[in-house]
Amino acid sequence: MRQFIASEQLKENTIIAISEKEVHYLKNVLRLKPGESIDVRLLDGSLLEMSLVKKNTKWLLQKVLGAKKKENGVLANQLDTEDLEIHLLQCEIKPQKMDLVIRQATECGVKKIVPILGDFSQGISTEKKHERWLKIIKEARQQSGSAIATELAEKMTFDEYLAKEEKNVESIKKKLAFKCYLSENKRDDSLFSLLMKKGKPDIIHIAVGCEGGISKREAELLEKSGFSPLHLPTNILRSETAALYGLAVLQNAVMEYRSWQRQE
Repeated sequence: MRQFIASEQLKENTIIAISEKEVHYLKNVLRLKPGESIDVRLLDGSLLEMSLVKKNTKWLLQKVLGAKKKENGVLANQLDTEDLEIHLLQCEIKPQKMDLVIRQATECGVKKIVPILGDFSQGISTEKKHERWLKIIKEARQQSGSAIATELAEKMTFDEYLAKEEKNVESIKKKLAFKCYLSENKRDDSLFSLLMKKGKPDIIHIAVGCEGGISKREAELLEKSGFSPLHLPTNILRSETAALYGLAVLQNAVMEYRSWQRQE
């Protein structure tokens, strides 16, 4: 389902002002013609069918006559994955590959993406990248129809991330968290056994290394903070492939958690 994410409030309950860039996106990327309609994701998270119109010299999105806000089944907290929030800690990789990870993670419904300056990251400058990544997130949500308002954190190290999490421990105590980092080394504990031990999580933190992986120091640091090493029995994957593969495996595992319990 295509959608357009509004950056302005709905005025007079009928119209939304749009910028020249947004007009270009609607007309040249989404191929929306004047008078045609599209679902618009409003700032409150609901959807409203609106059409592209030109009044005087300005382009606007105007509520389709008789259209009503769609709230049931289209908000993030009403989806099948309503009780699952995913945070991706992605070690910094080459710019094009990082763009790909951010786009695909957004399409998968990741709630928060944290770019990590890992021990093995090659010092690639991400100056001015934050704004670009925000744009990629918006485009990915519009293309995929994701109801999840994906957040993008500032780049930080694992040390900084874990220190921040420690400060926020009281606010997240009520959520059952599953924390893991992807590891090339075979482990006795499978994803199945780890989930059975910890229970169905409300929030997942998954850390993915760069081309050189996660260093021994970082692995020890993560494990001290409650992260479990997770080995997925497959080929050796590139960082960008591992991120998507890991997200898909974890999402599917949690969605099928109840059927796993019945089989236990």
